[in-house]
Amino acid sequence: MYFTRSGSAEDYYAPGTYIKISMSKTITLGMEVVEEPSVPQTALEKIQELGTKAD
Repeated sequence: MYFTRSGSAEDYYAPGTYIKISMSKTITLGMEVVEEPSVPQTALEKIQELGTKAD
């Protein structure tokens, strides 16, 4: 998944922010910032293993 965020500096996500995205097959339905305890352990492990930047 790729997404962009534009605006001024205060509009960008801070490092370490977790974002929950709801999607259909073709569009983003919703996006919200969540706290780390709400992130599934499997997802945290994948983030640590693979990072968050696209190649």
